[in-house]
Parts: sequence; C-alpha cells; structure tokens
Amino acid sequence: MLKFLKYIFIFAFFLNSCSPVEPETPLSYRYHFSEENSTCSWDNVQRKDINNYLKFPGCDSSKPFPQMVKIPNFKNAWQIMHSCNQYSPRKVSVALQTFYRHWKRKFGDPEGRVLNNLNGLLIEWGPEKKTSAIAYNIDGNKVKKPIILGLALSSGWIWVHTSEEPMHRTIGNTSFIHELVHIALWSSSPHFKPDQDHEGPVHKGWEKAHTTFIFDVNFKLMDQGL
Repeated sequence: MLKFLKYIFIFAFFLNSCSPVEPETPLSYRYHFSEENSTCSWDNVQRKDINNYLKFPGCDSSKPFPQMVKIPNFKNAWQIMHSCNQYSPRKVSVALQTFYRHWKRKFGDPEGRVLNNLNGLLIEWGPEKKTSAIAYNIDGNKVKKPIILGLALSSGWIWVHTSEEPMHRTIGNTSFIHELVHIALWSSSPHFKPDQDHEGPVHKGWEKAHTTFIFDVNFKLMDQGL
C-alpha cells in the first residue's frame, strides 16, 4: 500500500494520449506516448515547442518563494512552488495528462467539464502538513484532528503536501491524484459536489471504483518515474 494512504485525506471548503486528448487544448510541449508500456518521454520534443515553453520560464532559485509557475499543455494551469526541488512543471503536466486520459477512459467526460477544470487548475505544493478539527477517512468515518496531506479548496484549486523526504520523490506518493478525483467529481455534476466523505453515505459521487482508480494511476505514475 502506498505510504501516503497511511494518512487521512480530507476535503475542506476553504488526457486517450499522453498529450491532452482534446484538440482545443494548446500544446507547448509534445510527448511521445506508447500504449505498450504506458510511458511518456520527451524524446520527440521539437525546437518550436522548446521556444514556446520558454515563454513561461520554470522555477528560479535566485528569486523569492513561493513562485507561480505555468504548467505546459494546459491553457491556464499553474503551480505554486515553495522550492525548485519540487516537481517540475513538465512532470506535473504529464501527471495531469495521465490522470485525465485514465479518468476519461474509466468514467468519461462527455461535456469536457473535467478537462475544462484541469485547463484552469491551480496546484499548490505545500511543505507544511496541516491539521483539522474533524475529517472523513476513505471509508467515510469521521476522524478527529487528522493529519492532512491534501485539500480540494475549490473545483479548480488543490493543495498537496510535499517534502524533501524520499517518499515524496514521486508525485504518485502524494495525495495529488486523490485531490484530482475530488475536483473531477466536483466539476462532473452539481449533484456530486466534491464528496468529502469519500466512500461514506453522507454525500453521493465517490465510489470504490474511484479509490481503486487512485491506486492504479499512482502506480502508473511511479512506473514512469513520476
């Protein structure tokens, strides 16, 4: 079991290729995807793609933190970084694309609502763990004063704990995909909302298939070195 699942994940109110599958999503980086091994690489990055990417420079360790860094391949997705040692925007882009590709295959996105949210997503990688007075675990049971490793702050904004610890060398060992499921549910239907009690009976939307989905996608990310 992934180490991050030892902790409590909480919601708080406060792409069929490696590239985005929808043609209207502009590409600033092109990735090669192999269905055979489900991996992405930057082997075929073109010169013009590099020039486009440089319009939105990455993390700069000489400048103050936190920094807002553009995520390529998505129209207006950004990440807030507290250290340049955190995940590069290119890796985050591939992780987002992997999530969406598998989400669409598993759950669908007929009106493009999930993709639309990802195109405007704000991700904050937080170095500090958080606590809350009360939360729901994955089974839907209330837990008092849990350690929080991820938050879906709105349908287009997530906070994800990360650190210099070895377990956080990969995005797949964070709550990133878990929080994306929250906002995907939130954007998919006004009846689902984000479903903060997960598999519990209080709110509709989150099912066991979503929990299994998180495991599957996280393992795929880690297989890719993400």
